[in-house]
Amino acid sequence: MRDFPQRRRFRSLYLWHRYIGLSAAIFIVLLAVTGVFLQHTAGLGLERQYVNNRLLLRWYGIKPNPVVSYRTANFWVSGAGEFIYLDGKPVEGEYGDLKGAIEDGPLIIVVSDESVVLLTRSGEFVERLEAGNGLPEAVLGISRSVDGAVVVRGHTRYWRPDADWLQWSPWEGPHPRWNTPGSPPGAVLEQISDHNLAHEITWERLLLDLHSGRVLGIWGVYLMDLAAVAMLLLAASGAWVWFQRRPQHHARRR
Repeated sequence: MRDFPQRRRFRSLYLWHRYIGLSAAIFIVLLAVTGVFLQHTAGLGLERQYVNNRLLLRWYGIKPNPVVSYRTANFWVSGAGEFIYLDGKPVEGEYGDLKGAIEDGPLIIVVSDESVVLLTRSGEFVERLEAGNGLPEAVLGISRSVDGAVVVRGHTRYWRPDADWLQWSPWEGPHPRWNTPGSPPGAVLEQISDHNLAHEITWERLLLDLHSGRVLGIWGVYLMDLAAVAMLLLAASGAWVWFQRRPQHHARRR
Protein backbone atom coordinates (compact mmCIF):
# COMPACT_ATOMS: atom_id res chain seq x y z
CA MET A 1 0.00 0.00 0.00
CA ARG A 2 2.93 2.32 0.54
CA ASP A 3 3.69 2.25 -3.17
CA PHE A 4 0.18 3.39 -4.11
CA PRO A 5 0.84 7.20 -3.80
CA GLN A 6 4.08 6.74 -5.72
CA ARG A 7 2.31 4.77 -8.46
CA ARG A 8 -0.39 7.42 -8.62
CA ARG A 9 2.20 10.17 -9.00
CA PHE A 10 3.94 8.13 -11.63
CA ARG A 11 0.72 7.58 -13.56
CA SER A 12 -0.16 11.28 -13.29
CA LEU A 13 3.23 12.30 -14.65
CA TYR A 14 2.94 9.68 -17.38
CA LEU A 15 -0.42 11.14 -18.45
CA TRP A 16 0.99 14.68 -18.45
CA HIS A 17 3.94 13.44 -20.50
CA ARG A 18 1.54 11.93 -23.04
CA TYR A 19 -0.67 15.03 -23.27
CA ILE A 20 2.32 17.34 -23.61
CA GLY A 21 3.67 15.07 -26.34
CA LEU A 22 0.39 15.16 -28.25
CA SER A 23 0.20 18.96 -27.91
CA ALA A 24 3.78 19.48 -29.04
CA ALA A 25 3.54 17.02 -31.94
CA ILE A 26 1.94 19.52 -34.34
CA PHE A 27 4.68 22.08 -33.62
CA ILE A 28 7.39 19.46 -34.01
CA VAL A 29 5.99 18.48 -37.41
CA LEU A 30 5.71 22.17 -38.43
CA LEU A 31 9.27 22.94 -37.36
CA ALA A 32 10.61 19.81 -39.05
CA VAL A 33 8.86 20.38 -42.38
CA THR A 34 9.64 24.11 -42.60
CA GLY A 35 13.20 23.47 -41.42
CA VAL A 36 13.84 20.94 -44.19
CA PHE A 37 12.55 23.34 -46.85
CA LEU A 38 14.56 26.24 -45.40
CA GLN A 39 17.71 24.12 -45.62
CA HIS A 40 17.17 23.85 -49.39
CA THR A 41 15.72 27.25 -50.36
CA ALA A 42 18.57 27.98 -52.79
CA GLY A 43 18.25 24.63 -54.53
CA LEU A 44 14.47 24.92 -54.78
CA GLY A 45 14.60 28.58 -55.78
CA LEU A 46 12.16 29.55 -53.00
CA GLU A 47 13.77 32.96 -52.57
CA ARG A 48 12.71 33.76 -56.17
CA GLN A 49 9.21 32.25 -56.10
CA TYR A 50 6.35 34.37 -54.84
CA VAL A 51 3.14 33.58 -53.00
CA ASN A 52 0.14 34.41 -55.16
CA ASN A 53 -2.75 33.91 -52.76
CA ARG A 54 -4.85 37.00 -52.11
CA LEU A 55 -6.18 35.71 -48.77
CA LEU A 56 -2.66 35.14 -47.49
CA LEU A 57 -1.47 38.49 -48.84
CA ARG A 58 -4.42 40.18 -47.15
CA TRP A 59 -3.47 38.39 -43.92
CA TYR A 60 -0.01 39.93 -44.22
CA GLY A 61 -1.59 43.34 -44.82
CA ILE A 62 0.08 43.61 -48.23
CA LYS A 63 -1.24 46.38 -50.43
CA PRO A 64 -0.21 47.29 -53.99
CA ASN A 65 2.59 49.83 -54.31
CA PRO A 66 1.59 53.29 -55.57
CA VAL A 67 1.55 53.43 -59.36
CA VAL A 68 3.26 56.25 -61.28
CA SER A 69 2.50 56.39 -65.01
CA TYR A 70 3.68 58.44 -67.98
CA ARG A 71 1.99 58.60 -71.35
CA THR A 72 4.27 58.32 -74.39
CA ALA A 73 3.05 58.67 -77.97
CA ASN A 74 1.63 55.12 -78.04
CA PHE A 75 2.06 53.54 -74.60
CA TRP A 76 1.45 53.89 -70.90
CA VAL A 77 4.73 53.36 -69.06
CA SER A 78 4.13 52.74 -65.36
CA GLY A 79 6.19 52.02 -62.30
CA ALA A 80 5.15 50.31 -59.05
CA GLY A 81 7.69 49.27 -56.46
CA GLU A 82 10.75 47.91 -58.26
CA PHE A 83 8.91 47.04 -61.47
CA ILE A 84 8.26 48.83 -64.77
CA TYR A 85 5.16 48.10 -66.85
CA LEU A 86 4.38 48.75 -70.50
CA ASP A 87 0.60 49.05 -70.94
CA GLY A 88 0.22 47.01 -67.76
CA LYS A 89 2.62 44.23 -68.80
CA PRO A 90 5.72 43.85 -66.61
CA VAL A 91 9.17 44.44 -68.08
CA GLU A 92 11.68 41.81 -67.02
CA GLY A 93 13.98 42.95 -64.22
CA GLU A 94 13.80 45.38 -61.31
CA TYR A 95 14.48 49.08 -61.77
CA GLY A 96 13.23 51.29 -58.95
CA ASP A 97 11.24 54.52 -58.98
CA LEU A 98 9.94 55.66 -62.36
CA LYS A 99 10.71 59.30 -63.23
CA GLY A 100 9.78 59.65 -66.89
CA ALA A 101 9.44 57.97 -70.28
CA ILE A 102 9.36 58.91 -73.96
CA GLU A 103 9.54 57.15 -77.33
CA ASP A 104 12.53 57.60 -79.59
CA GLY A 105 12.20 55.82 -82.93
CA PRO A 106 12.04 52.04 -82.32
CA LEU A 107 12.90 52.49 -78.63
CA ILE A 108 11.10 53.45 -75.45
CA ILE A 109 13.36 55.42 -73.15
CA VAL A 110 12.61 55.11 -69.45
CA VAL A 111 14.22 57.04 -66.62
CA SER A 112 14.07 54.99 -63.45
CA ASP A 113 15.94 55.24 -60.16
CA GLU A 114 18.72 57.44 -61.57
CA SER A 115 19.28 55.27 -64.64
CA VAL A 116 18.17 55.27 -68.28
CA VAL A 117 16.60 52.04 -69.52
CA LEU A 118 16.20 51.32 -73.24
CA LEU A 119 13.29 49.06 -74.22
CA THR A 120 11.85 47.88 -77.50
CA ARG A 121 8.23 48.66 -78.33
CA SER A 122 7.31 45.13 -77.28
CA GLY A 123 8.80 45.74 -73.84
CA GLU A 124 12.02 43.77 -74.28
CA PHE A 125 15.05 44.99 -72.38
CA VAL A 126 17.85 46.46 -74.55
CA GLU A 127 20.26 48.26 -72.25
CA ARG A 128 20.55 50.04 -68.94
CA LEU A 129 22.72 53.15 -68.65
CA GLU A 130 23.90 54.45 -65.28
CA ALA A 131 26.26 57.12 -64.04
CA GLY A 132 29.79 55.91 -64.70
CA ASN A 133 28.48 53.35 -67.19
CA GLY A 134 27.39 55.39 -70.19
CA LEU A 135 25.80 58.33 -68.39
CA PRO A 136 27.70 61.50 -67.44
CA GLU A 137 25.74 61.72 -64.17
CA ALA A 138 22.63 60.35 -62.50
CA VAL A 139 19.44 61.61 -64.14
CA LEU A 140 16.14 62.77 -62.71
CA GLY A 141 13.88 63.04 -65.76
CA ILE A 142 13.56 62.93 -69.55
CA SER A 143 11.78 65.00 -72.16
CA ARG A 144 12.13 66.57 -75.60
CA SER A 145 13.40 70.01 -76.43
CA VAL A 146 11.51 72.47 -78.58
CA ASP A 147 13.25 71.12 -81.70
CA GLY A 148 12.38 67.51 -80.75
CA ALA A 149 15.75 66.42 -79.35
CA VAL A 150 15.83 63.97 -76.44
CA VAL A 151 17.03 65.71 -73.28
CA VAL A 152 17.68 64.16 -69.89
CA ARG A 153 17.80 66.11 -66.67
CA GLY A 154 20.87 65.50 -64.53
CA HIS A 155 21.59 66.66 -61.00
CA THR A 156 23.71 69.55 -62.29
CA ARG A 157 22.66 70.21 -65.92
CA TYR A 158 20.78 68.95 -68.98
CA TRP A 159 22.31 66.38 -71.34
CA ARG A 160 21.62 65.27 -74.91
CA PRO A 161 22.59 61.77 -76.20
CA ASP A 162 23.71 60.99 -79.73
CA ALA A 163 21.63 58.76 -82.01
CA ASP A 164 23.26 55.58 -80.62
CA TRP A 165 23.04 56.61 -76.96
CA LEU A 166 26.80 56.33 -76.64
CA GLN A 167 27.99 59.92 -76.45
CA TRP A 168 26.51 62.73 -74.36
CA SER A 169 26.87 66.47 -74.66
CA PRO A 170 25.59 69.28 -72.44
CA TRP A 171 22.32 70.83 -73.54
CA GLU A 172 22.26 74.61 -73.49
CA GLY A 173 18.92 75.20 -75.22
CA PRO A 174 15.66 76.41 -73.68
CA HIS A 175 14.24 74.47 -70.77
CA PRO A 176 12.26 71.45 -72.00
CA ARG A 177 8.74 70.87 -70.83
CA TRP A 178 9.09 67.81 -68.63
CA ASN A 179 6.37 65.21 -69.01
CA THR A 180 4.22 64.78 -65.93
CA PRO A 181 2.52 61.65 -64.53
CA GLY A 182 -0.95 60.74 -65.81
CA SER A 183 -3.74 58.29 -65.03
CA PRO A 184 -3.83 55.12 -67.18
CA PRO A 185 -7.08 53.19 -67.85
CA GLY A 186 -8.54 51.12 -65.02
CA ALA A 187 -7.74 47.84 -66.79
CA VAL A 188 -4.06 48.78 -66.91
CA LEU A 189 -4.04 49.70 -63.20
CA GLU A 190 -5.75 46.41 -62.30
CA GLN A 191 -3.19 44.42 -64.28
CA ILE A 192 -0.34 46.25 -62.55
CA SER A 193 -1.94 45.71 -59.13
CA ASP A 194 -2.33 41.95 -59.70
CA HIS A 195 1.32 41.55 -60.72
CA ASN A 196 2.61 43.82 -57.98
CA LEU A 197 0.72 42.01 -55.23
CA ALA A 198 1.98 38.66 -56.47
CA HIS A 199 5.63 39.79 -56.07
CA GLU A 200 5.70 40.84 -52.42
CA ILE A 201 6.01 37.66 -50.32
CA THR A 202 8.45 34.94 -51.31
CA TRP A 203 7.99 31.33 -50.29
CA GLU A 204 11.24 31.61 -48.34
CA ARG A 205 9.80 34.42 -46.21
CA LEU A 206 6.55 32.52 -45.67
CA LEU A 207 8.47 29.44 -44.51
CA LEU A 208 10.59 31.56 -42.17
CA ASP A 209 7.47 33.16 -40.70
CA LEU A 210 5.83 29.75 -40.25
CA HIS A 211 8.99 28.37 -38.65
CA SER A 212 9.22 31.27 -36.18
CA GLY A 213 5.47 31.77 -35.68
CA ARG A 214 5.64 35.34 -37.00
CA VAL A 215 2.94 34.52 -39.54
CA LEU A 216 0.52 35.01 -36.60
CA GLY A 217 2.19 38.20 -35.42
CA ILE A 218 3.59 38.63 -31.92
CA TRP A 219 1.15 36.03 -30.55
CA GLY A 220 2.56 33.48 -32.96
CA VAL A 221 6.05 34.12 -31.54
CA TYR A 222 4.71 33.58 -28.02
CA LEU A 223 2.98 30.41 -29.20
CA MET A 224 6.24 29.03 -30.57
CA ASP A 225 7.91 29.97 -27.28
CA LEU A 226 5.29 27.91 -25.46
CA ALA A 227 5.91 25.06 -27.89
CA ALA A 228 9.62 25.22 -27.08
CA VAL A 229 8.83 25.10 -23.34
CA ALA A 230 6.46 22.16 -23.98
CA MET A 231 9.23 20.26 -25.78
CA LEU A 232 11.60 20.91 -22.85
CA LEU A 233 8.96 19.61 -20.44
CA LEU A 234 8.42 16.63 -22.74
CA ALA A 235 12.12 15.80 -22.62
CA ALA A 236 12.32 16.28 -18.86
CA SER A 237 9.20 14.25 -18.08
CA GLY A 238 10.26 11.52 -20.50
CA ALA A 239 13.65 11.24 -18.81
CA TRP A 240 12.00 11.15 -15.37
CA VAL A 241 9.53 8.43 -16.43
CA TRP A 242 12.36 6.37 -17.90
CA PHE A 243 14.49 6.61 -14.74
CA GLN A 244 11.48 5.78 -12.56
CA ARG A 245 10.72 2.65 -14.56
CA ARG A 246 14.30 1.36 -14.54
CA PRO A 247 14.34 0.18 -10.89
CA GLN A 248 11.02 -1.64 -11.41
CA HIS A 249 12.38 -3.28 -14.54
CA HIS A 250 15.52 -4.46 -12.78
CA ALA A 251 13.51 -5.69 -9.79
CA ARG A 252 11.34 -7.86 -12.07
CA ARG A 253 14.39 -9.35 -13.75
CA ARG A 254 15.69 -10.46 -10.38
